[in-house]
This record gives sequence, C-alpha cells and structure tokens, in this order.
Amino acid sequence: MKIKNIILIAFFSISTVAIKAQTPTVYTWGFEEFYQNGLDSGQVWDGSEGKKSIILDLPDYFNMEILTGWDTSWGGYWSKNWVLTAKDYNTEEPSDFAKHIYTVKPDIDNENTGRVHAIGKSGAYILNRPKYKEFQDIAYFKVANTTFAYNSMKFGDNFAKKFTPADYDTFVLSVKVYTKDSFIAEKRVYLADFRLGINSYIASNWIEVIMPLSGDSITFTLESSDNGDFGMNTPAYFALDEITLIGPASVKKIPSQNVLVYPNPATDQLNFKNIPVSISKASCIDALGRKLELTLNSQGSANVSHLKSGIYWVELQDIKGVTYRSSFIKN
Repeated sequence: MKIKNIILIAFFSISTVAIKAQTPTVYTWGFEEFYQNGLDSGQVWDGSEGKKSIILDLPDYFNMEILTGWDTSWGGYWSKNWVLTAKDYNTEEPSDFAKHIYTVKPDIDNENTGRVHAIGKSGAYILNRPKYKEFQDIAYFKVANTTFAYNSMKFGDNFAKKFTPADYDTFVLSVKVYTKDSFIAEKRVYLADFRLGINSYIASNWIEVIMPLSGDSITFTLESSDNGDFGMNTPAYFALDEITLIGPASVKKIPSQNVLVYPNPATDQLNFKNIPVSISKASCIDALGRKLELTLNSQGSANVSHLKSGIYWVELQDIKGVTYRSSFIKN
C-alpha cells in the first residue's frame, strides 16, 4: 500500500466545486480491509508496533489515513488520537483497564459493523484530504461506547462513579465541524443519559450520526457529569465505525465556487449561500443516480419536502449558466 504524506483521516469537504452533472459514489469504510491482513482477531494497532499511520486507498477519490498516538515515554503508552482494534470483549462486569480499553460494548455477532473498529480518545480529530484534490463529503458514521467506559458508568470503579438518575448523569460525544479554523456546526451524541429517570440509559449499541454540515476538519470531544480535580473521571474513550462517504463518480472541473447548503439535514426547505448571482434552476440526484427537479421559491430556496429520506446531491445553475453542486441529507 502506497503511503502518502497526509496528516489524518481523509474525508470531510471544505467546500463544493462547480462540476458537470455526475452520478454520486457512496462508499462505506468499516476498517475490515485490515482484518486478517495483519490485524488478526484479538490484536490492536496502537502505534506500539511502529505504525504511526494506517492508510487505506479507496476507489475513485476516497483516501483515508489514521494517525495513532503512541508515546514512547514512561515505558510507552497510547496518548492521543486513534487505535484500530479487533478485540472482542463486551462482558458486563467491573471495569478493567487491561481487558476493556480496546474493546467495544456492542455485540460483534449482532452488529453489522465487522470485527475491526477505531477507538478514539477525547480530542481525536480528522481532516479532509480528498484523493484527487476534489471534494468528498462524510454523510454519516456510527459511534458506540467502549466496554471500558460502559462498565465504568454501569458499576463505578476506583476513579469514576456509578451513573444514577438521582445525579442526572450524562456522557456526551461532541462532534464539531470547522472550516478554516472557524466553528460552523456541532452534533451532540448522548452515550449515556440519566436525566429522564425511567428512560435513563447507557448506550450498548451503535448509534448512527448524520452530519449537519461539511467542513475541512472535525473533532471528537467527550464530556461527562462526573468530574474531579484532574478533569473527567469517566474513561474518555469512544468507538467509531462504518464511515459513509459520498463523492461524484468522476469529475471534469470548471472554475471552483464556494456554496453552502443549509439546514443539513433538511426537512422541508433547502437554502443556499455564497452564490454571487441568482439561481435559475435546481435539481438533485439521489444515491441511485436518479435526477429530480426542485422547485425554487421567490427567495431562491428549494422545496425538498417531497423527497424520501436519504443522501442527495443538489445541482444549481445560476443566471449566467454556471453549475454548482453540494450534498445534503433529507430527514
């Protein structure tokens, strides 16, 4: 596999470009290329084996790289970013760092996510690095609790408390999107929520996260209601899998244009920003490549209420004949 000098996972788009109409490509990466290809059952790649980065060259545009975060001081330890793991241990029992840190709570045999997962520490991040300098968007991905964090919240341990409704405990994954170092959107995912009494839970399954907007970077930060003098007491780990990317099958470039679609996901109306002149026509392409016309109102927004839930690519044409494109999720 050819290693390229990129700095993290290649996925999230900073902006869209004006292009010819193309059928979108949808690709889901579940890390399974590495299973039985060096990462066997029960093994972990955390950087201690010398892998500072793990790269996957995907079809068409998609190109991803994960940085591990192994620190050689103090005898060596995982200090930041990501690991890939094929460990399978999700028994509910008092938390044990050695057994549980690199494992995921969801039952592998009952989840359609394969046997390899990424485990991230709070503060892990990804940057967009499209393979051919074109745009690609992340549509959604799945997150879950690690066995270590789950058991710590369920039973408590030497460092962290047992979660209870009486304390309104929460464990939240904050997913923040940035463009050019400017914050543009946030998605908050509750991995545990004890604010609602009888409906309290610690998530034991994979949770699908639909991204609200595209950006050039994304960060994952964990927050807990259980904090002490040295910060968060709850183990600051989460699992990531099944990253779904979208991009055109092929691209013939014409001059680059910035365009923002919002809200994303959309329910009834889709708005557009950063187009210098009025839009004259709008359409969209679904994941099967079918083209559907969109009706524009007097403000230049498009009606999407009739579309089925899913991933779409919107195509816009301004009064000068320039074609723009972006992607969005329909609720």
